[in-house]
Amino acid sequence: FPLRMAYQRYPLGGRTITVEVADPVRKFQTAVEEFTTVLWLSVPILLVLATVGGFWLSTRALKPVDKLTEDARAITASDLSRRLAVPPTKDELRRLSETLNGMLDRIEGSFQQVRRFTADASHELRAPVTLIHTAAEFSLRRERSSDELRDSMGKILREAKRTTRLIDDLLLLARAGSDPNAFPLHPMDLAPVLKEVVDQAAGLAASHGLTVSTEQAGGALQVNADEASIRRLILILVDNAIRYTPPGGQVKLDARSADGDLLVSVSDTGCGIAQEDLPRIFERFWRADKVRSRASGGTGLGLSIAQEIAGRHGSRITVTSEPGRGSTFTISLPKAGPV
Repeated sequence: FPLRMAYQRYPLGGRTITVEVADPVRKFQTAVEEFTTVLWLSVPILLVLATVGGFWLSTRALKPVDKLTEDARAITASDLSRRLAVPPTKDELRRLSETLNGMLDRIEGSFQQVRRFTADASHELRAPVTLIHTAAEFSLRRERSSDELRDSMGKILREAKRTTRLIDDLLLLARAGSDPNAFPLHPMDLAPVLKEVVDQAAGLAASHGLTVSTEQAGGALQVNADEASIRRLILILVDNAIRYTPPGGQVKLDARSADGDLLVSVSDTGCGIAQEDLPRIFERFWRADKVRSRASGGTGLGLSIAQEIAGRHGSRITVTSEPGRGSTFTISLPKAGPV
């Protein structure tokens, strides 16, 4: 039978003694054979147990993911108020759920804004279209005198202009919201634009019994802006000031430097804005006094357009107002170097 041999030499009394040891390897072979037998018997059992355990663990671990999937599938365009269940554990799934819920909040806000905008636009367009239809039907119902026809055509023309202006404003807002390059910025001198705005506003102010004045620093007012859009922005603010200032009042356009920016302010001595209305004045189609605004020809989009233009110029419109004493709208434009 096989043996395992070992030897060691030892010096002793001038001689070298060799010690040899032998041990049968049968017991080692028996142990290996028994281990192999146990291994072959236990491996299938262990694989089955590992498979069952892995399936149970994966099912338990993926249960929150299945719940998130189920909740996400239940959210539709008609019901954006539902939210994903947030797991109680402080792990990646919790952070993912909270992030997705935040995204859903923003999406729901955007959907509500689009729906409200669509409803308001339909409401605003219905009035002039109805008046045009009524005036035309009234004129064609029977023979009319030239004065009556002229009056009907005047109403139709006036409402057609209002409808065209409203559609132009809607297209401008849509274009500004979808095209990041809608307002290309270039270095320009703002002084001629302010003078042109004051000249244009003087005639409208005179018809309302108002005076328009301007105060600005001498020399060029260099800013980075799109000339057409910045002119429209300032005209919107001046036009609003004239509309809401009673006869005998004053509208003032001011331009001054502050901390490397150019501040353009439009102040009036009109009716002012209530403090609770200030957060909503830049909402589309919102009016503090709907009847008066519609009667004056406003569409409710002017300040929304102004704020959109200001945002594309890296600025925002700030408002200070006191009921009965007037309002001041201020925009801050980054200065540019000499052109």
